[in-house]
Amino acid sequence: MLKTLGIAARNRGDLLVRCITSVDLAVEHLFLIDNGNDESVRRSMEQVRNRQIPNAALFSTITMEKYGNLGCGPSWNRITLASPGPWLIAGSDIQFSPGTLALVQARLSEHPDASIICAFG
Repeated sequence: MLKTLGIAARNRGDLLVRCITSVDLAVEHLFLIDNGNDESVRRSMEQVRNRQIPNAALFSTITMEKYGNLGCGPSWNRITLASPGPWLIAGSDIQFSPGTLALVQARLSEHPDASIICAFG
C-alpha cells in the first residue's frame, strides 16, 4: 500500500480522473489540490469525493483542498506538510501503466531510507 498520493490540478478535470482511475494499488491517503477555477476540475474532484470512480475502494482516505492558484512547488509542499509520508507526487495529466505503482512500492520497500525515488516512463 502506498502511503500518500498527492496530485495538484489546475485544469482538464478529465485528465485528473484518468490519472486517478489508472491507480491499481491501494493508497492510504489520496490528497488532491484544486489550483484553479476550471469547472471540469471541480466536477472531477466531486466525482472522486463521492467515490464515483471504478477504483474508489483503493483509497482509504481522500483529502481535497481548493486554492486560487497555489502553484506547483507550494502545492507539493502543502501535500507533504499535511499528509503522512512517504509521498508519491504526480501530475494530474499522467496515467499510470498497469503495475507501475507496485514497482514504486517495491523500490520503497527495498530502500526505506531513500530521500527520493524517481521514475521514468
